[in-house]
Amino acid sequence: MSKISIFLLIFSFSSMATEFETARLFSTAGAGVGSILMDEATVLNPAPLAFFNLTSVFLQKSFGEYSADGNDSPLNGREAENVAAIISDAKGPFKGSLSYFKQSDGDIVRKRISIATAFPFGKKSSIGITARRTTDEIFDFEDTYYQFVVGAFHSINQYFSAGLVIVDPISTRPKDTKAILGLQLVYGDFISAMVDFGANWVKPLNETFLYRGAVQFMIFKDLYVRGGLYKDKGLNEKGTGVGIGWVSPKLALEIGMKNSELEIINGQIDKKQETSFSASYRF
Repeated sequence: MSKISIFLLIFSFSSMATEFETARLFSTAGAGVGSILMDEATVLNPAPLAFFNLTSVFLQKSFGEYSADGNDSPLNGREAENVAAIISDAKGPFKGSLSYFKQSDGDIVRKRISIATAFPFGKKSSIGITARRTTDEIFDFEDTYYQFVVGAFHSINQYFSAGLVIVDPISTRPKDTKAILGLQLVYGDFISAMVDFGANWVKPLNETFLYRGAVQFMIFKDLYVRGGLYKDKGLNEKGTGVGIGWVSPKLALEIGMKNSELEIINGQIDKKQETSFSASYRF
């Protein structure tokens, strides 16, 4: 395979790259738009940040590897790595979160800086917005672009909540534009179920529809296990996630594992196995 062909394949993959995810989102296969999450404000739905009254410092390290049935894929055998740092402050009237992610997939490097804020809208609802700057680096080529995400959240009651995110609503990069609705159902304080579904509204639904579903069980006090699955037609990607988390009032530790299958080009299937570790200190 020529260098030009390899470059085109890698560039194609970069344009379809999945979003950054925390270890918790690894374990739920990305589901959680309708959940009340703080550290995920800049990577999922910024709106729930309005309901917190604390400060959080979050660090994460992820690693993984690609594999393929054949040898024609430019990603076969390549390593993946992800590092992240997130600082969130929601103690005062202004709720904000700042994050930095760096993701390496072989020769592809993606860096993103995001800032999010959220405001209550009544006692049970909130709205939020995230602004982000992303730089994709491929060999000596570099592409920088700016986008924003609008989020909304509503707690119907103590058992049921819903969230909505609109990614890149002005279509800075039309392939990234999408709307995702998320729902969460909590039963008996020990089990919860999450489901997200959405699509890119500027393209046919059958080409961009995505869904994500997950369940969470509390097996001991502060100890949770999670599992989920997802499929994203827009990214030609599907997979599963599983993980465990220990969440105390001050410290949260998460381990998430995700297995994905990506169709890059001409039916070539690449498999990606990732493991993520994160720690969050709250005060």
